[in-house]
Amino acid sequence: FLSENPALARRCQQEGIIFIGPSAEVMLTMGDKIKAREAMKKAGIPVVPGTEGSISDVKEALKLIRE
Repeated sequence: FLSENPALARRCQQEGIIFIGPSAEVMLTMGDKIKAREAMKKAGIPVVPGTEGSISDVKEALKLIRE
């Protein structure tokens, strides 16, 4: 959907068109699960328990699954 495309929001802003929706920066942040989680925690919004960052290898993933 174009309405979920950060490039559209940015282009509208550049052209002086009012885009009804989140800014391109917000879309990019919320589109990245790690950045979105960090933003929510920083804002004091509860998040589902999980890792604080990305999982770098299979051994780490298996360890987390078993916990």
